[in-house]
Amino acid sequence: MAYTLVRTVPADLAAAGRAIVGAFGVRERFFHFEFFRQPAGGLVALEVNVRPPGGFTVDMWNYQSDIAIYRQWADLIVTGQVEVPAERPTFCAYVGRKDRFRYAHSVDEMVSRFGGLLRHHEPIDDVFSAAIGNYGFILRSPDLADLEHAAQVIQQHA
Repeated sequence: MAYTLVRTVPADLAAAGRAIVGAFGVRERFFHFEFFRQPAGGLVALEVNVRPPGGFTVDMWNYQSDIAIYRQWADLIVTGQVEVPAERPTFCAYVGRKDRFRYAHSVDEMVSRFGGLLRHHEPIDDVFSAAIGNYGFILRSPDLADLEHAAQVIQQHA
């Protein structure tokens, strides 16, 4: 399993998110919405969640933009305002591995090879491993191709 955070939210996705915020009256709550993009380009809403996303997504937001999102959320609650950087200087990717596969390269080799991109790596608790793998890597780069290449190498089977 691997996924990447984008640097720019497509206009149709931003509009759909704003419509959901309005329809549900979400204010001052941590939330996230999930969509599928259809092959023809349209969006299908999957989930409306009034909670932070699971897995390492919050950590990835922090790594992607060098922010502390929970601190920003606390500032919003306390002061009623928050400054969030408009720019996302990097892409950020999560790459997972499953214990049932043999991989061409060890974790140590991946840490050595992709250390410049690597922000975090760790074994995943069993309760989450079915969804995101038994071992996870978080990487970031301003170049999406760097992350796509790293994901291919990290997940390359022996």
